[in-house]
Amino acid sequence: MSLGKREQKLVSELHDRLLTALEMKEREVDEELSNISQVERNISQLDDETLQEYRRARIEGLKKLHYKRMEFLNKGYGKLIDVDSESEFFDVCRDTQYVVAHFYRPTTVRCQYVDEMMHEICQKYFNTRFLRVNAEKVPFLCERFNIWCIPTLMIIIDGKTNHSIIGFTEFGGDGFTLDEFTKVLNKHGILSADKTLGEQVTAI
Repeated sequence: MSLGKREQKLVSELHDRLLTALEMKEREVDEELSNISQVERNISQLDDETLQEYRRARIEGLKKLHYKRMEFLNKGYGKLIDVDSESEFFDVCRDTQYVVAHFYRPTTVRCQYVDEMMHEICQKYFNTRFLRVNAEKVPFLCERFNIWCIPTLMIIIDGKTNHSIIGFTEFGGDGFTLDEFTKVLNKHGILSADKTLGEQVTAI
């Protein structure tokens, strides 16, 4: 049955309205998709910027750490220093908050073992100066501080003698490990500061 002109007009108008509605819906969907894509691009860009900023800050921090480390190295931190005179010993102790002084004799095997431990630990703890003091060259110091047994490790804090580790008894006897050596020094508060300066400096 054919439609009359009035019905045809209504069908045409309905078709046009449906088509218009569909086109509007498509535009809304396209706009939403476009917004989603823009958000994704913004997130991606933000992530890149954040990572770049983190990388720049990290590199800058590592540079400062490196320069500070070099400054401490130039002041005698991070290495085992030989002290052969009373005046040098007092100069170091006066200018340094934390000092570990190893009174040794070159011919004593146990002293050589302590030196190995000192070489290892001094590179990790930059808050402390580590000294090797030849007892045969500083009789005045040995008498003043009552150094009667070799090796003796003297712990000096703020220019004052805090404690003396005589022989290996505190370390548990011969054959003690670096970890045991470190724990004993920590017990006397000598390695309490952050050891970051002694760690390997690497960039991302």
